[in-house]
Amino acid sequence: MADALLIEWEQVLVDVRLPREQAIAQAERRQSSTRGAADDTERELIALDAERHVQHALSLGVTLRAGVREFLEAAQQIGPVLIVTRAPRETTEAMLRVTELDACIAGVMCANDRAASGDSAQALYRRAAVVIAERRRLSVHRSIVLADKLNQLQEAMHAGFRVVAVQAPSHEALEAHGAVDAIDGLQLSALDMLAGLTPGSGHP
Repeated sequence: MADALLIEWEQVLVDVRLPREQAIAQAERRQSSTRGAADDTERELIALDAERHVQHALSLGVTLRAGVREFLEAAQQIGPVLIVTRAPRETTEAMLRVTELDACIAGVMCANDRAASGDSAQALYRRAAVVIAERRRLSVHRSIVLADKLNQLQEAMHAGFRVVAVQAPSHEALEAHGAVDAIDGLQLSALDMLAGLTPGSGHP
């Protein structure tokens, strides 16, 4: 069985595409009504404005993907479960409280920690391993990351974690040790096998 489980919050546990798209569209409308066409700097400001609005919306309430609550409750058998996210800590902790998942989570690694640890997702994953190791002995090579984006999958693997892609395009999922279409119904024994932690799973 894995030593620990690290899960990307956005898209793996909650679907944030719609609120983010809506926030970006609203920010673009606000900008165009006052300034006209945006240059590169203004587009960056639009993105920051949109992110503030979407994070506020998410802190007020989110819809979990099917089966997430059951999976996280069962995952307590593994050991520490850590949320990894690029969202600010206060937003993430608010979302965990709203969804009543905070009792299932041993800790959160977020955008604040990413900046403090060298501004790279790989450093964020390495910092996450340190945080879990403070609670119990941890082998990074026996800890599993669940993520959906190619850069997250690659960076987690480079940091030494076992990686399982969730709802990732098939060509990107090939970069991971294993892949699943959804969290819903995922058994811990199957997760270990997908990550290559059980004999005969076919992974190194």
